[in-house]
Amino acid sequence: MSAYLSSGLPDPVLPLDEDWDKIIDAQQANKCILILGPDVITIQGKTLFEFVSESIFKKHSGIKIFSNEQLLHIPKENAIRNKLRFELNDFYEKCNELKEVYELVALLPFHLILSFIPHDGLFKTIRLKSKYGSKAKFGFQPVKDPPISVAEPTKEQPLVYNMLPPILNPNISNKTIEQPLLTFEDLFDYISGVLGARELPTNLQYVLGEAITFVFLGVPFENWYTHLLLKKICGINATYLKAYESGLSEKTRTFVVDNFSLDFMDIDPKQFLKDWHAKLKKMQDETILESNSDHYGDFASEINLNDKEPISVFISYAHNNINEMTILKNNLEAMYQKKLIIWTDVRLEGGEKWSTEIENQIKKARIILLILTWDYLRSSYCWYEELKYALDLYKDDPTIRIIPIMMGECPWGDKDLPDDLGRKLSEKFTDAWKIERNLANLQAIPTNSKGRLLPIDKWPKRDYYWTALYNQMQIIIKNM
Repeated sequence: MSAYLSSGLPDPVLPLDEDWDKIIDAQQANKCILILGPDVITIQGKTLFEFVSESIFKKHSGIKIFSNEQLLHIPKENAIRNKLRFELNDFYEKCNELKEVYELVALLPFHLILSFIPHDGLFKTIRLKSKYGSKAKFGFQPVKDPPISVAEPTKEQPLVYNMLPPILNPNISNKTIEQPLLTFEDLFDYISGVLGARELPTNLQYVLGEAITFVFLGVPFENWYTHLLLKKICGINATYLKAYESGLSEKTRTFVVDNFSLDFMDIDPKQFLKDWHAKLKKMQDETILESNSDHYGDFASEINLNDKEPISVFISYAHNNINEMTILKNNLEAMYQKKLIIWTDVRLEGGEKWSTEIENQIKKARIILLILTWDYLRSSYCWYEELKYALDLYKDDPTIRIIPIMMGECPWGDKDLPDDLGRKLSEKFTDAWKIERNLANLQAIPTNSKGRLLPIDKWPKRDYYWTALYNQMQIIIKNM
């Protein structure tokens, strides 16, 4: 949906639950990137640049201000430029309005934040306030020099990357880069580099390319050079781009919507950050309640496996997911002690006819677990051999339990499977199976309290994932 302020276009709208779901899901999967700009605040009814122009720039004779581009013309004397740098840095250091925004951002678990604010205050705040602040990293795109490489960001080691160099540049790797971006000459040098030989660091380009959701707060869309940078920033996989802005001209909004498929939401950026934090907290509280609820916790604790014979379990997985399989196997063995006998193909010994032995183990199993990931969907052997054999066995013996375990984000169920994959699977299944069942009848776990199937990376904590998986497995075993 698109929202505009003018009366001839749709009325302004606020974020819907579906918007929040997409944003938070992408954030938990390390595929959501926040892009923060100077228009995230106003001071005394003025934009940041307008306020700085009146309080600092106009006090210096000879400086010409170009408000639309948020740039200056500065006389050649270095003394004026250097004095401006220290005055601007002092302003950013003391700006309470920015500090309030920084503290709100620091409460959110981002792996990467891009900033268009020429100061390192956000990074300093995250270092102090964020859960993983002590491991946070800082980088920036210089005006003339080659960019310094950065480590690939994660939630545990987040990265704040300034698209514009700080007014006073911090010393990074014992190298000080002197030139901030203030004038048209600076901008020319900067654009020539970032769109040419001095590209963004490789690890940053990779993370941007993997992102699926970009959230823009206070980004100066009125500036033509912002549009060039957006082309560089927004990855080819991005399917969800939202700008939470107000006060843009209709012309600018129309241009950005048409060229970047951006949707605009009209909400105060600070209020949006507060709402974001509240949504995350509510979801985490619901998950905690879920982990302790009667639906999973107390009911499961009453299930007694002592009177049952050990149950044979077969794990079907793609070999690229051997680490996930090992974690699942170890956790199940720890949770169920000796009540499950788990077989995987890592137990095959040299000289064995592995395909025959796998079929034998599937035939013995009472529970067949499928580790769902994109690698599993791509594996011809998993789908066309192991799963087909298990489904044909289930056709003759419905007491067998085939349980998909959602470990990685991937489509599941007939309506989600790619058409070519669904067609190939149908061709492999027997006619009797196609009549009686389809893949959507296999109920995957674990689901949260709202019945949503979530991969492990989208749970607030991995312990919640394993608790839900254990309790839902208990219910299945009890009813066998």
